[in-house]
Amino acid sequence: MFTKKELITKEIDFSYFKESLNSEKKYLEQYFEINSEKISETNNQFSDKLLEQIEENPSLESKIIAEYESSFRAINSYYFHSSIALIHTYFESYISQLCNIITDHTLSSFSLQLLKGNNLIKTALDYLKLTTGLNDEIINIHKPRLGKFQNLRNKIIHENSTYKDDTDKAKLENGFSGKIEFDETNNKFFLKDDELAIEYLEKSNIFLNEIIIILSEKEFVIENTTPNTV
Repeated sequence: MFTKKELITKEIDFSYFKESLNSEKKYLEQYFEINSEKISETNNQFSDKLLEQIEENPSLESKIIAEYESSFRAINSYYFHSSIALIHTYFESYISQLCNIITDHTLSSFSLQLLKGNNLIKTALDYLKLTTGLNDEIINIHKPRLGKFQNLRNKIIHENSTYKDDTDKAKLENGFSGKIEFDETNNKFFLKDDELAIEYLEKSNIFLNEIIIILSEKEFVIENTTPNTV
């Protein structure tokens, strides 16, 4: 028996993917809201203990305040920094899922996993450009800001929240004005709050939703194989 091959076109339904993407965004927003309240409560408790220590040792007030501010900044930054990493994982996960949907629905042997690269987001975008014709215009609109967040995440994860020199520091200051403070003695940086993580979530979600709109209007070419009984 032989098989008959023909090319057909069809649209892909991304509605379930879109629902999942936006539902998780809402969950993450709630997560940030809950943790923000807990951090505020904890900071108030620390402040009360600080006042108690100063009352007990008034001569050490300056030292106590300095130690408190250092610990306060470091402890809070653990959460704020991990939040950036969390949103980056959200972004990576959904853009790679989008590529897998294309592969599965088009019955293609060319998958995201066949493209090599250490930058999963860039590799996924390259895959979408190759397989769907996604143009650079939409990518270039979002790339500058999202690229800054990716660089921030890499510094947090791979460089232990440090900067190399004054030029490196200036890039962080210019990219995230007023949201980062610096320990120049140790070349470390600290996020002041979770506003950057919330912005990263919002901008990555908008970008993915815009890609979905474009791909939902596209017809994909699929090789349809059927038995030939003749």
